[in-house]
Amino acid sequence: MTDEELHLLDRIDSDLTRQDRIGSWNADEYGIVAGEIVDAEAPLVVCIYYPKIPYEGYQGEESLDEATREELNDVLWNYCGRVAEIILENLESVLESSETD
Repeated sequence: MTDEELHLLDRIDSDLTRQDRIGSWNADEYGIVAGEIVDAEAPLVVCIYYPKIPYEGYQGEESLDEATREELNDVLWNYCGRVAEIILENLESVLESSETD
């Protein structure tokens, strides 16, 4: 992600939150899947909600072109994937330490 893309995402986030809408940052949600769906010994962390850049324009700006909007949504999706991996690593660490206690 370039600095320009990050600045654009920050600006969109700010505009959306000022409109009392869900912004780009801190809106993602994660869940832990365990039991019958996956091996009970190996829980899975999944992103159950991630923010998407809406179609309509932002405060004082024209709407993003579709290619840019899709690219930024891909960035947000990839970000959520990385966060899910970090959460899983932390969860595994906690579970391992509880087994040794």
